This record gives sequence, structure tokens and C-alpha cells, in this order.
Amino acid sequence: MTGAEQRSADGILASTVARIAGPDGEVAGAGALIAPDLVLTCAHVVSDALGRPRHEPVPEGTGVTVEFPLAARPAGRAGPLRRTGEVEHWVPTRPDRTGDMAVLRLREPVPGVRPLPMADPASVWDHGARVVGFTGGEPGEIWFRGKLSGSTGEGWVQLSRADGQSAHIRPGFSGSPVWDNDIGAAVGLVVAAQPEREGQQAFVLRTGTMAAELAQLERILLPASPFRGLATFQEGDADVFFGRDEEIERVAGVLRDARRAVTLYGPSGSGKSSLALAGVVPRMRQAGYDVLVVNAGQVSSPLSALATELYEAARTGRYGLPPQAPDADTVERWLTAKGLTDTFHRLRRSTSARLLVVLDQAEALLDRTDAEVARAIDLLFPDRLPDGVRVLATLRADFVDAVLRHPRLGSTMGGGRQLPLTPMARDQLAQVVARPLERVPGVVYDAGLERRILDDAGGAPGVLPLLGFVLEQLWEQRADGRLRATTYEDLKGVSGALELHAERVWEDCVGGPDAPEAEALRLLTGLVRMHPGSEKPLRRRLTRAEAGETRWRIARSFAERRLLVLHGGENEPETAELAHEALITAWPALARQVRSDGAFLAGRGELGHDRERWERGGRSPDLLPGRSQLAAIERWTAGREEELTEDERGFLALARRRHRTRRARLRAAWTAVAGVFALIAGLGTFLVQQAEVNEQREAESRSRALAGLSEEMATRDPGQAALAAVAAYDIAPTQEARSALLRRYDRFKDAEWVLTGTEGEIDAVAMSADGTVTLVTTEQGRATLFLRGGGTVLRVSLRLPAEASAPMVSADGRRIAYLADGRLTWRDVRRGAKNAEDALGRAETIRGPALNSPGTAMTDPGGIAALSPDGTRVAAVHVVREDEEGPDKRLWVWDLVKRERREVPVTGPVVERVWYGPDGDTVVVQRRRTVRDPGSWMVAVDTRTGRTRTLADGVYRSSSVAQLGLSGDGTTLAVCLRGSTASDSSYRLVRVADGRELHRYDVETSCNSIAIGVTGEQYAVRELGGWHLIDRRPGRGVKPFFGPRTTLMTDLPLIGDPRAPTMAAWDETAVTGYPLTLGRDEVASPPVLLARGTRMLAHLGERGERLAVVDSSESVDDDRTGGLRILASVKRDMATAPEKSRDLIVNRAETLVADLVARDRVAVRELPSLRLVAEVTTAMPPLDGEGEPQAVEFMFPADGELVTVSGTRIEHWDARTGERRSKPFDVNDLGLSGKKSPRFFLDGHPEPGHVRIMIDGDPTLYAVGLRTGRENRERRLRLGPDVVNAVLDTSGRYAAAKTKGEMLELWSVPPSGKGKPERVVGPIGPLKSDLYQAGFVGESSDFFLAAGTSVRFLRLADLKRSESYDFAEEQYFLAAARGGRTLLRSGRDGRVDTLRLDPALWKRHVCEVMGRDLDEDERRGVYQGLPPRICPA
Repeated sequence: MTGAEQRSADGILASTVARIAGPDGEVAGAGALIAPDLVLTCAHVVSDALGRPRHEPVPEGTGVTVEFPLAARPAGRAGPLRRTGEVEHWVPTRPDRTGDMAVLRLREPVPGVRPLPMADPASVWDHGARVVGFTGGEPGEIWFRGKLSGSTGEGWVQLSRADGQSAHIRPGFSGSPVWDNDIGAAVGLVVAAQPEREGQQAFVLRTGTMAAELAQLERILLPASPFRGLATFQEGDADVFFGRDEEIERVAGVLRDARRAVTLYGPSGSGKSSLALAGVVPRMRQAGYDVLVVNAGQVSSPLSALATELYEAARTGRYGLPPQAPDADTVERWLTAKGLTDTFHRLRRSTSARLLVVLDQAEALLDRTDAEVARAIDLLFPDRLPDGVRVLATLRADFVDAVLRHPRLGSTMGGGRQLPLTPMARDQLAQVVARPLERVPGVVYDAGLERRILDDAGGAPGVLPLLGFVLEQLWEQRADGRLRATTYEDLKGVSGALELHAERVWEDCVGGPDAPEAEALRLLTGLVRMHPGSEKPLRRRLTRAEAGETRWRIARSFAERRLLVLHGGENEPETAELAHEALITAWPALARQVRSDGAFLAGRGELGHDRERWERGGRSPDLLPGRSQLAAIERWTAGREEELTEDERGFLALARRRHRTRRARLRAAWTAVAGVFALIAGLGTFLVQQAEVNEQREAESRSRALAGLSEEMATRDPGQAALAAVAAYDIAPTQEARSALLRRYDRFKDAEWVLTGTEGEIDAVAMSADGTVTLVTTEQGRATLFLRGGGTVLRVSLRLPAEASAPMVSADGRRIAYLADGRLTWRDVRRGAKNAEDALGRAETIRGPALNSPGTAMTDPGGIAALSPDGTRVAAVHVVREDEEGPDKRLWVWDLVKRERREVPVTGPVVERVWYGPDGDTVVVQRRRTVRDPGSWMVAVDTRTGRTRTLADGVYRSSSVAQLGLSGDGTTLAVCLRGSTASDSSYRLVRVADGRELHRYDVETSCNSIAIGVTGEQYAVRELGGWHLIDRRPGRGVKPFFGPRTTLMTDLPLIGDPRAPTMAAWDETAVTGYPLTLGRDEVASPPVLLARGTRMLAHLGERGERLAVVDSSESVDDDRTGGLRILASVKRDMATAPEKSRDLIVNRAETLVADLVARDRVAVRELPSLRLVAEVTTAMPPLDGEGEPQAVEFMFPADGELVTVSGTRIEHWDARTGERRSKPFDVNDLGLSGKKSPRFFLDGHPEPGHVRIMIDGDPTLYAVGLRTGRENRERRLRLGPDVVNAVLDTSGRYAAAKTKGEMLELWSVPPSGKGKPERVVGPIGPLKSDLYQAGFVGESSDFFLAAGTSVRFLRLADLKRSESYDFAEEQYFLAAARGGRTLLRSGRDGRVDTLRLDPALWKRHVCEVMGRDLDEDERRGVYQGLPPRICPA
């Protein structure tokens, strides 16, 4: 039931409580409407209504009067709603006082009355309750308020009066539902009461007691959740599986006609397994098939699992008794000897029986040995399945490529039918949300909640588990018969519910002696695996023996809260696994651990692969890991070998033993060198070659280890991680090193400089006015100084004996200071120093009472103290005492020259933070009048006299930190004041000297981050649409720009040249300088990258008023001046131009561009000058079904030719003169489709003078001659049945095909008449429309695909030489240069940038941004195999 209006508890009771009377109208008691036509009451109420003795049975079908006096009445009706209820069940009161319940079925439902929500909580102690009774007299109804307490042996709950004012329970209350105010549902019926007195006790017949007695009512009284959360829908859940009717019919239809196995593939979280088990399996059973299900991810051997399933079916009598086989081992022998069909028929006792085998999670076969895979293939994937046997496999889309490349699985699974499962559309998701509740009487959604859930769910792949989880949580936390919007908000919606739950479970279960965090983290690592060569984490089954008892206890705690699923027990090995793959990204602790343990997981995957290869190779010693591999294993295991399986540890032990033996033999061999010198000389060439091979392998091993280390360090120290990635790539350009370098480059791509290596999470930062001297302290109390200059960075670790806080830097950068161990310490900075030893002068300290107990701890350590502009004084906030009104804080000043301290006599509210103003006698302080004051009061203080001057009042703050910025010279304060509502605010610039307001900037958003320049003439604020730079100098104004993607921060400096400022921002790991990328002209059409990405062609302006060629050699726009670097542009006639800009089409030589300039006119211009060379007028395009004109399509089949498509009419032009090159023809006349005016796709064809045409719904590629207007049947090509569109490479030997479900496939095309096309790659996807780029590379057969988290270059002639570039997060690709090595992409904040796949460029940029190499301390902590120098000097 959905879309209901909100109902109060009284309203629910009023509409569901029934009054029960006899034939004479005498009221006997009450009842509860539990279904549209069912009323539940007490047996004695029915007896009393009929005037019978209570012990005398009441026959089924006996009628009583049922009224709903409190329910809303139809217009014009005077009396209450009345129905006849016939007795369906009557359970008398037994001698032990159990029983006493009855069910009445109404002859017809009552309109407008909804069933009562009921519950049976484990405890109701001290819960408030309400009941209504029909006691006769005036008024006719009495309401009772009470409190519930404990249970009784009869299955009752005790009910007491709430207070002396509450009514008593009297005759007429019997059978009335008791509403529990705390849980928002009825917990039973009033069944008995003591005589009326002050301490009267009544009793409630519990819902659970009635459900146990009347089992047929259990699903009505205590309905099970109609949602399945993270669990896969099983066959028994078919009645609550919604939204996939079309897909079920499609898969079942294909299965019925298939003669080979059918593979259902789709992205993780798309519901493949649920569709197969809860949708297809019941449909096939209806068609007369027996069904066996084998989950390849949960069994060690598919053959043994299939044998067990068959034997259990036979043993339990499903195939008749006695069973044909004595045990499962016999069935396994039959399967091996006779195959699946004969074994099934033998057990079934019939050759006409039909069987469906579902192989779920077929990607798990990739982890099996060759022998296991061969047995599975022989059983389930023969070249032709016998009549009556069908096989359905489910497969994750991201493993399709790996399966097809597998030497055995590729040819077998690839040869059958592959059906894509695409993400659910909105109407399908609406069924998932709404229809399950239609099966549950009395439970509804809050108004508008369904729509909100659907809006939040969207249509992204992988949303189903998140949606299922939030729906299940809403059900479990329902109240008043409603799934509530407030609960949904508390759960953080579809995207946040699972994350929130996982975080709470982690907080509840982890920590303390029984569940130490280190053990919990190791448990998480054990639950995840990676395939060799892949960086995608997958679920892994962890055995109890492997986990150990401490981790197993934690696993049980997680399983109780449904994050894990436990298997086994009762003579079966106990294992644990994640409840769903979605937890790998949704569980923050697990996602962090996967990132942190990336090297370990990748190494364990490689080790498992090597062990399986060794097993497949007959355990040959030559296949054991060698010296370099063992060294790499030592690095990633790092004392964690106990986390490996017993088999893996044994494999390593054998490898080490062999290595020791070989080393001993080598030493012995050297003693005989002289005797075999001649032989060695003869084998010299071989040894040199072998040494080179070994050296290469060693380098690749070191490279992979460093790349893994880079991934591991990325979240702790991105600078070290970046330099490790550079070193990894220099050692050997492995796939892992290339991807690690790309990710580190991408992290720093927008940065001008970066400071890392702080040895902990950054807690506070201080910086000189010009940004060249920076002092950082961490949460662990470490202090690090950074000196920038001349493109280099000098890092100085202060190595203090005590924990440091409150870093300070003088405006001129000549002095730093900090607090440590109750002391104020300062040191002079030698800014031209070349090494760390010479960078700082001697440490000077002052210790005094003002820095001692009770301490200086504050929420924001950066505001405790400040250094004067000349570095001679320090102002600090000191906490004197704490009380109910908050801490009492005082302002003190230290004179570092005289080494004196004094308190500044400031009266009034406490001081919270302090900064120095323009001179050594003025400070700016943040004050707060009371603890509850929501705003801050900014005041300038004369430290000599204590006199104050208000600068701003009501300044917005986050936590205790005001949103403000103080200019580098201390003259100007920038603050934010909230407006009358939370959605408007005002930024103000105030002069510190006199409090005068210098500038004001009002916005329609709440206060956010502020950055301010050295002189205060410029400041920047963050709004919802990004950053805005405000320049208060005449004629400058406000400009939008892209800045750092910070969270709410304060006091960000703008440094450098005011004409081109840089914003300094920091997070937990780095201080980064971001050049301001100013706003630019609007790009109205998808851009085209030219000249290997050094130029860009696009329509500019809101409607595409200009066509322009833009210089994109460095970036899309001029970062410092804003706007685009335009090389050539022309105005377009907007009076005739189409309302929506169309794609620009460029010929292969990139010398011509075609632009639709009117409904029926295409202009051809020369590149790069944009000189008009021709203009063609096409046939007028027809109108579409909505009466709008169809768009003219066009393309260049050859460099000097243009083809236009208007409706179904195709015209061929000379691109340089605009003259026709051949007679127009109509697709309708080609006879390619039985439809009139079919939708079709047109592209170039390798055959000169031809175009390729594909009719929508027909997977055939037709070659049509432009001069003849006829099909060339010899060039007709048919690919897979699901192909929607396809293009050929220039040779015609390969094709790229897009299939249903937005999947991509690559095919090998034989010469005409010499065989059938063969799929060589894919399906890959699903691809997100308009957010990916793909195409053949130049004149070659190489193909590139930029989609999701990677860019792949597939060498179709030799797939082993393919390469991949893997990103840390999903990308949105807007355009690609020919060849795919330069890409245009869009960020989530709307920023568009150019990405070049050039590792040499990445290395240069990383080194320039870092400005330094790793120092000796960092090298010792990173990796011993680093090259002597990573970045050039």
C-alpha cells in the first residue's frame, strides 16, 4: 500500500477499531481490523454478543454485528459503518486461561478503512499505551492511557493505568487493540482486567501469542519484510521480486530455444543472480523443468556441487523412491563418466525429463585450476546441449573480457548466447519500491517518500543493493504503520544508508580487548581478493581456521548486524563473506583498508595465480617463484604470512627451500669454474641473454612493488606516493606503474606546488605573507618547515622532543614559532638555505605560568597564538578555567626581545582566537558573548591599553571557528554574516585600523570558505556553483573561477602576483597551491579535438553563436586571464541556425569541418582558418512524431566528399565545391527493411565509394554504393544478434559493435566468403551515454575505449600487447583526439580539462609540483630499491 496520507496513532485506531454487538444491538466488546475483510477479537466477546455461555463452541459461519463508529463516514450517512462478520476461527478460553481469540470475516470490505499495523516486540516494559473501549452510556467510547510491563505465562502482557486521572478498563474494552506509543503499532488485544480500583491491572493478549495459535494469520499479524536488503532474491522470493518482467520473459524465451549455454551478464549490483533465481527459475519450473543451482563463488568444485544437488534431489524423493544412487560420490562418478544428461535421466527415471542448471557467479571459474575448468566446461558448456537440458550462467560485466580471453572459457561461453542486463529504468525501480508494500495490509509510505527515493536512486549501475538496503531499514524502523520520511533522512538516503550502518557497526563492534582494531582490519583484508593484473576488489570467503578465533568473534558480530554472511557448520568448514559486493565501496572502513592494503591484496592475488600455475604444470620446480619474486613477496607480506592460506604458505616454503638449494649448488659450482672454463666460454652468449631476461624480470618486480607501495601511501602522503610512482615507471614501465603514475599526476594536475611529508595528519598551518615559508604541525605533534623558492622546496623536519602545536610564521617569513610542552619556542629562518641543517637558527624558548596548566587546548590549534609581522612579539589565548558557561580565556602578549610576558587587560566576552593586525601593537580577536551565541564578534585590540574596536558582529562560524580571512599584511579582515534566512548571506571587507567597511558582496547561499590576498584588495568566496574572485579595485568586479575542492575552511591565503593569484589550501595530508582557473566562454556543442589534442573546435556561446578553433596545447583555457585562447572564429547566423547546436563533423585529414547552419543547410569550412569553402542545401527534413523537424545528419566518407541524410534521403556532395557527386537515393528504395521510413545508422565503409548502413533492429551491416544507390551484397556483414550499431576499421578486418544494453564488442571480420565473424573482445560495459569516447586508432586496427575508470588501447592483432590507463575514480570523457591519447573530460564541479596520456609529461609535472626529491629519512622509510635520484636536479 503506497502513497498514503500521514496518520496519527489516534487516527489509526479510530479507523481500525471495531465495535462488536449481538442481534439485539447490545455491545459486547471490540475488535481490530487486521485485513480489509478480517476482524480479530476475543472468543468471549463473540460469545457475549451471541448471548451464549463462554465455554460453548461457536459454529463457523455464525454472524455477529461489526461496526466502525470512529471511522470517517461517507457523506450523507447518519450512523456508523456496519457489516456482518461471520466466525471463521473461534478458540475458547482453556482452563489454564490460554486461548480466547476469534476471527471474523466481513461479508464485504468497509470503504476507507485501513488495516491495523501490529507488532510483537521482545520487550514492551514501561512503554506508554492507549486503548479505546465501548462501555455504553454517554459518551459511547472511553479512551484509556496506560503503561505496559512484563509478560505472563498465558502469553499476556500486564497493562497498568498511567496515572490516577486515567480511566479504568471496564466491560466493553475486551478485544480492543492496545497501541504501543513507543513502537507505533498495536501489540495485542485487551483480554482481561481486575476489578476497578486504584491499582487495577489489565492484561493484553500478545500479538505473538495469537500468531502462534492461529498460524494461518501469522503473515497478516506479523508480516515478514517484503524487502530483501543486501541478500540475493531466491526462488522462494518470486512473489516479492518486481521490475524485471520483460527481462524474465526474454531470458526464459532464449533458454527455451537455445542449444548452447546462455550467459546473463551485467554490472555488479544490477540484480543478475536475483533475476535468474527469483525470475527465470520459477518461469522455467512452470514450463516443466527441474532446476539445479550451483553458485560457483561458494563451492570448491562445480562438479562436486552439481553431484550433491542431484543426489539430494534423488534422496529426498523428488525423483522417486528408492533413489537410484546410494551417495553423492556415485553421482559424481556418473557425471564424470556419462555426462550431465545421462546422469540426470538415470536419476530421474525418465529420458523425457527436462533440466535447467543455473551457474551463478560464473566469474569464479577464473580462479579455478585448468582441470576444474575443463570438467565444468565438459559438463555445462558442450558445443550443443541435448534436447531438454538448458544452462544459464550469470557473469559480472567487468569480467566478460577476462572470460573471453581465457583459453578454455572464452571459446565455450563466448560461443553461446550472451544477454546483457542493463540498470533498471525509473519505472522499473518504481515497481521495486512500491509493489512489495502492496502485499502488506496496513503499512504505507509517508506522502512523497516514494518519489524522493526514486529521485535519489537515479539509474546508475549498482544502485539495487543500496536501494534494497535502505528499503529494508525503513521497514524495520517503521512506526504508525508507515515507512517514514524522517527515518529516511536519518539513514542518509539511498546512497548513505549502507555507509552509515556500516560505520555504526564498526564503532559498536570494534575496539576493546575482544575486538582490537588491528585484528578487525586484518579481518577485512581477508574478506577481499583481487585477480592478478586487476585492481578491482572482489568478495572472498574466509575460513574460520584462516581467520583465527579473535577475528572470527568479530566476524560473528558483523554477521549479526548483516554485514557478513556465515556459512558451514555441522561437519562443513565454517566460512565468512561480505553480504554483498557493494560493501567494498560503501563500507568506509573496508574501502580504506582496501586502499591501504592494495599491495598486499595484489600480491596475494599474484601468489595464488602462481601457485595455480605451478599446480597446473605438474608442480614443476621451474614454476616456483625465483629470487626476485621472493624478494618482492617478502616486501608485501612484511610479517603477515599468517594471513595467507595454508596452501599458499606451503608453496612459499617450497620456493624458499629451492632457492636455498640452488644457492648452495651455485657456490659449489663456482669451485669448479676453472675446470669448466671452456664450457662457460661456449655458453657465454646464452648466459648473457639469460642475465638480461632475469634483469628485466627483476626490474618489473621492483616496479610493481613500488607501484603497489605508491597506492598504499597515497592516502597518507601523496607526495611520497607520487615520487614512488615516478621511480616505479622509470625502473620498468609496467601496467601497475603506469596506472600509479597516472593517479598521482591526476591528484596534482591542478596544483602549482604541493608540500607533503608532514609525518602525520595535518592539524594546523602557518604561512608567510608571500607563501614561501610554511610551518605545519600534525595531530601527532610533529612539526615540519617548508621553504619554497626558485621552483624548489626544502623540507625540514624539526624533530622536537615534545608535541608541537599552534604554528606561527612572521609575515616576512624570517621567524617561526610554536608551542610545545608548555613552552613558546621561536627560531629564525635562513630563507636561502640549501639544506635542512642550515635552514634554521638556534631555538629560543620562554616558559611561564601563562602557558602552563590548565592548558591551551582549543578546537582550532591555529588560533591559539600569533606572531607579530616583524616576529618580535607573540599574542596567545590562555584558558584560565572551565565552568558551566564555558572556558574563561585570557589574552597574553610575549615580547621576544625583552623575554617578558603580560596579560592584555581586555574586558567583556572571552577571547577565542587571535591574529596580528598591521603592526605589533594591534591584534584581531574572535570573541563570543555566551556559549550559546551562534555568531562570533570580531574585535581589534590595542595590546598596550586593552582598548577594543568592533570590526564585525554576528560572524558566521562552523563549530567554534569563524568563517573569515585576514590579509597577509594584517590590514583587512574578510568575514561572512548570515542573512535573515539560512540561504542568504553577506561577505564584508573591513579595515582593521578603523573598522570601516571597504566592500560588501551579497550572495543567495549560506556562508562558506573565504580566501584573501596579501593587501586585501582581492578576496575569494566559495558558492554552490564554485568560487568567485572579488577584486575591489576600480573596474575589476567579480569573476567566477575554479579553485580547490575544499570542504568548509577558513583563513585561506591568496598569494603570488595579484594578476595571477594562487590559493593555498590544505587537507590532512598536504598543503597545496592552486592557480586560479578563471571562468571561460560557454561551449555549446560537444567539442572536437584536433592535431593530437593541441587544438579544439567547438560552438561557443549560450546558443552556439560562434564557431571557433581554440589552442588547447597546454589546457583548454588561459588559466590566468580567463576565456579561451582562440586561434580562429566566425559568427554563425542565429536567425537560421538550429535551436540546438549539432555535432561538428571533421574529415579524417582534419582539413575540413561540416557545420549545420540551417534546418536544411550545411556549411563546409577549411581548418584551421575556418574559411568557408562550400555550402550545400539538402532535401528538407521531414517532421518527427511530435511535429518537430528531424535533424539533418552528415559525414565525410572520404576527405573531399560529404554525405548528408535528410529523413531517409541520402545525398552525395563534393565537399570543396558543394556540387553533387552522384544522384540522391532513398533508403526506402533499397529494400533493406520491411518498415516504411525505418530508423537507420550511416557511416563510412572501407570499400571506396561506399557507405555503411544499419537498420534499427537488424544486426546486418549493409554496404551501399554512393554512385549506384544500390547494396553491394558481397560486402554484407552480419555480427551478433544483439548488435545495434557497428563501425569498421579502415582495413575492413575488424569491427566495433554496440549491443543492446550499451555494451561494446570488438569483432574480427574475415574476407568475404571465407568464414564467419568472430568476437575477439567484449562485451564491455555498460557504457554511459555521451560520457565515453571510443574509436579505431588512425589507419591501424588498434582500438581505444575511454570509459568509466580507465582508458584502454586494445591491439586487436595481438591482444597481449594491449595497454590500460586506470584512474582512481570514474571519469566523464567529452572528446578525444584521433588516436585517443589526448582526452577532454569534465569533473563533477563542471571543470573541463585536457588530459594527455603521456607518462613523460606526468613525470615532469609531478617533479615540478613537488619541487624536491625524497630526502634520506624518507628513502629509508619508503623502499630500499629506489634509484639514486627520482626527479632531475
